[in-house]
Amino acid sequence: MTNTVTFAYQTCNINSVTTTAILCNLPTLTAGQWYPIVKDTKGEIPRIDGLDRIRVPLIVDSVSPSSLINNHGGKTLSISGANFPTSLGSDSVSTFTITFEDDSTCNIISTSSNLIQCVVQGYSGDISGPVNLIITVNTETNDDLEVSFVAPSIVVTSIVPAVASPVLPGKITFSLSNDFD
Repeated sequence: MTNTVTFAYQTCNINSVTTTAILCNLPTLTAGQWYPIVKDTKGEIPRIDGLDRIRVPLIVDSVSPSSLINNHGGKTLSISGANFPTSLGSDSVSTFTITFEDDSTCNIISTSSNLIQCVVQGYSGDISGPVNLIITVNTETNDDLEVSFVAPSIVVTSIVPAVASPVLPGKITFSLSNDFD
């Protein structure tokens, strides 16, 4: 076994090793606070007491769309930034959530190191002004982005028939309160 360094569950590519130091290039990291794990041919090298974890910040740049989001949900948001988890269910993630200030959620459907996509599940808070989007990855939280919601201008007023056959094909008519666009 040779010397290895892992950081945030990622292998750090070693450039050089001396008797007192290891120099390596960090890969794409996930936001959080991490201890490096250094191993030599005999196993893991212990850290001294009091050694601080290394913080990898959560960087959030933009959200699209950021306005006219239906407060009943269903809209997919794209959030760009850095140090996001590279996959859902990644070993480097203990907490990964996207919420709004009323604690409603945006369900994460995909993620890469610089892009998250999520589907708004609805928002029950005040829609008269901007609302903070709260992104949490491990120990890091960012609430710098704002979105705005609107109430839909159309509602379903009736469904005919009220009962559908589980066996025979059929048609269903949805009546709407306004023009459908």
